[in-house]
Amino acid sequence: SQIAVVDVDGCENVSVENCRFNMKRMGSHEVRMTNTKNVTVKNCLFVYGFSALWLRRCSGRVLVENNTFAYLGINAAAIGCLPDAEVVIRRNIFYNTCAKFKNCPAVTVAKDVRKLICDENLYWKTPNRSPNMRFLGLSDQNGAAWCRAMYKEAGKRIAADLDEAHGKFDLESNGSFSDPLFVDPENHDFRLKIASPAKKRGWRPIK
Repeated sequence: SQIAVVDVDGCENVSVENCRFNMKRMGSHEVRMTNTKNVTVKNCLFVYGFSALWLRRCSGRVLVENNTFAYLGINAAAIGCLPDAEVVIRRNIFYNTCAKFKNCPAVTVAKDVRKLICDENLYWKTPNRSPNMRFLGLSDQNGAAWCRAMYKEAGKRIAADLDEAHGKFDLESNGSFSDPLFVDPENHDFRLKIASPAKKRGWRPIK
């Protein structure tokens, strides 16, 4: 059965900020929200698990900003929103976000949202960990089938690199594929070194 550390259904104005999630000994999602209006996920660290952030049939404004996603099994964020939603995904770090036997994008978003901004994010992988990692996917699935969206879109509406993300979807024009320079990610020290490119993008540490 699937579990979540934060599980929200049918609420408004929900904010998850300054949290650290580690699902190494459990599968599924760190944050799961359904039928929720106005969502903010900001300044959090997500490590391990099935998918860190899983939203379905959400509406209003959805802001995913200044988070670090690392060592996820399937993808980092699956943002399933209704057509009236405004989705903003910016200044996040996506680090090794897909298991080597999967072919899923780091971020999947329902393609028919009214407004989608996905920019200034930093992506990185290592060949032995995530050889099949993709960057972005836009999905037709949004209702009951949303749980399969990240699989069903593999090879369809997917961007394999940032140039393709910008060319196909007009997203990530200021995104970067570069090493975030964590202090010691293998031992879960996700502080940034002084020279980290993420700092230049305004990324802030968890308070």
